Amino acid sequence: MRTCAECILCLLQRDIKAVPKTAGMELKARYQREVLGMIAGCDPDFCTAQISARVDAIYRQYFGERKTLDFAALKAQYNSRMLALEPALRALVCRAQDPLRYAIQLARAGNYIDFAAGHEVQDHLLDALLQEADQEALDAAEYALFCEQLPLAERIVYLTDNAGEIVLDKLLIEVLMARFPQANFTVMVRGAPTLNDATLEDAAAVGLTELVHTMGNGNALAGTVLAACSVGAQTVLREADVIIAKGQANFETLHGCGYNIYYLFLCKCEYFVRRFQVPQHTGMFVNERRLPALET
Repeated sequence: MRTCAECILCLLQRDIKAVPKTAGMELKARYQREVLGMIAGCDPDFCTAQISARVDAIYRQYFGERKTLDFAALKAQYNSRMLALEPALRALVCRAQDPLRYAIQLARAGNYIDFAAGHEVQDHLLDALLQEADQEALDAAEYALFCEQLPLAERIVYLTDNAGEIVLDKLLIEVLMARFPQANFTVMVRGAPTLNDATLEDAAAVGLTELVHTMGNGNALAGTVLAACSVGAQTVLREADVIIAKGQANFETLHGCGYNIYYLFLCKCEYFVRRFQVPQHTGMFVNERRLPALET
């Protein structure tokens, strides 16, 4: 998905806030001009993750490493928090009239655990989203097609997003593996630490690596930028019959690729709220090949 004007503005606003307060006006202006020049001259097909990586490179040249949240601590905190809830949530999934549907709704609600782009996580809202997950709409026609395709799929790939929510991804994957035993499952996480995105270390911490074959995608960009993925990751994605992609970043980086992807995310930022014309924190379950052209 091409970076839209709103995403560029959001990136620039977030970036200028990160400039050290001790930086002089002249240095700050020179830095901003270089960033703006890079954005103006970059490939118009770049997604936000690719532009953001280039902004970070310029930032390091001027100011060194950014001061960021302690993402390692946040990932450990929310992995532990969700692991504590896992037994009760698994019991709810097992008792549900349609365990697969409920597991999808829970995994989608967990996409709230996101510390990127200034998104603030409030535990009471997270708890409410989880408690009310089964009341959130799931597109009936899309879900029916999903259930028709999965029994025929030989290779299913699940793209994770953030730490913490991968506990809920694990519950969904458990249901998928039990219901569709004919398929080979692969879970793909980020290839190196970035923000609070899940890596192999996080997957191991929550027991995901013991359940299913799990691999990194070969890079530290947010989402799944195909051109930046390792050859192995590209092959796995290209040969997949069905891909389930969690999070806005995976939608931003993959939309337009044409693969058979089911996107699962919450609309957290203003752009997604406007694009899908839904209230904030509304859950989406849409397919890459059937998604109608949307306003950019």
